[in-house]
Amino acid sequence: MNGPLIVQSDRTVLLEVAHPQAEEARHELAVFAELERAPEFVHTYRITRLGLWNARAAGHTAEQMLATLERYAKFPVPQTVSIDIEETVSRYGRLVISRDDAGLFLGTYEDRGVLPQDPFVYRETLCPELKKQIQDTFLTLDQNADGKKYLDNVDAEKFVEMKDSDYNVIREAGGGK
Repeated sequence: MNGPLIVQSDRTVLLEVAHPQAEEARHELAVFAELERAPEFVHTYRITRLGLWNARAAGHTAEQMLATLERYAKFPVPQTVSIDIEETVSRYGRLVISRDDAGLFLGTYEDRGVLPQDPFVYRETLCPELKKQIQDTFLTLDQNADGKKYLDNVDAEKFVEMKDSDYNVIREAGGGK
């Protein structure tokens, strides 16, 4: 390891301009890192989530980006940087905006299903009878004229019952567990 790059744990990358491999490293690094400062001897790049996302959108993989860092690194690439790159790039493409007859909707790439959104919730201490009445009212809005009018006003077709686990797709896309 005696390359022109010093990769730091805060995702900044220093490029030693006078190094014989500097031009090659600069070309490959520019695919996923943003140039922040370019004084005469050492240029500073930052690996950002946007830069990683754009590189992935252009067809570059996390493995290719990490290989670039490792190939040109003067010291070992910090594990936190490697993990961050892998996790960020792995989220690419999990969510898609699709169009159907009803308009645009946010869904998952795998199943093109509609994602849960805009939940209505009530206090846990609310009496069970009132909870049931509220739930029944929302779940049957699409079955009467006034309810359909309300749904049209909020650009929705109907309400459906959800479980907490139905929101996992959103948590996972955002990097949560």
